[in-house]
Amino acid sequence: MNKGVEILRSLLKKIDIIFNGYLSAIVYLVRDVLFNRHGCDNISLKVFLDPDTYWLYKNKGERMDANNCLCGLESRRLFHKDRYSFAASKLIDLGCNEGLIIDSACGTGYGTRLLSDSIGAKVSGLDIDPRAVVYAKNKYISDNTSFNVGDLLDKNLFENSSVDYFVSFETIEHVPDPIQILENISEWLKSNGVLIISTPNNWGLTPFHFFDYDYDSFIEHLSMFFRVESMYSQNSGAMDFPTNHGMPRQIVESEKSNIETAEILIAICRKI
Repeated sequence: MNKGVEILRSLLKKIDIIFNGYLSAIVYLVRDVLFNRHGCDNISLKVFLDPDTYWLYKNKGERMDANNCLCGLESRRLFHKDRYSFAASKLIDLGCNEGLIIDSACGTGYGTRLLSDSIGAKVSGLDIDPRAVVYAKNKYISDNTSFNVGDLLDKNLFENSSVDYFVSFETIEHVPDPIQILENISEWLKSNGVLIISTPNNWGLTPFHFFDYDYDSFIEHLSMFFRVESMYSQNSGAMDFPTNHGMPRQIVESEKSNIETAEILIAICRKI
């Protein structure tokens, strides 16, 4: 019996490879919707006809739409949205009702739209993945949002001194040369331009993370090109996640008592 199950699993894996992972996405989506595994209220069966939903499921390990209940626990989805709400409040404080605002890597685009709706200004989302940009355009396009494909390692992506504000959440740990990205952003920002950036705090390396930052290494890299004006520690409040260290849901100024327990570090920087 066990041998038969193993043979079936092996066969399904081979078929899944042929379908580029979408067979698994279909199976898991059907399971989660029919058994309401994520506690979604009144979810429409139209999701089964939505190619974007299957793409999202296929890439759930790396992609998140924090407005989509199928993306997992509410505490984790709010964890992502809280960062963007925090960034929006800081941008409002800075008076950013005009100028070029970039959100990179924007992923599925929910954060770009949240920023734009919150501050009432145009925000341009940027991501290296063309399919993520398609999703963002399908779900979150508006009069004040735009989405484009681009690589932050490309020095020619923007003209020098052309960007007023740059938001980049959970990006630099995903690339083999984060210092080059920081240098590029500093070149693209106008004099005294602002960077709001975050990274996981001591999560360890993953299949998607080239770097594992802590407070000191994050500050060290940022300080090469920016004046770090303030640092914040964020926690999701998800008690079943070890990275949360039993902390409440919060974004607070970083200090000795919360640096080690922070899930995410957020920095507000000015171009030197």
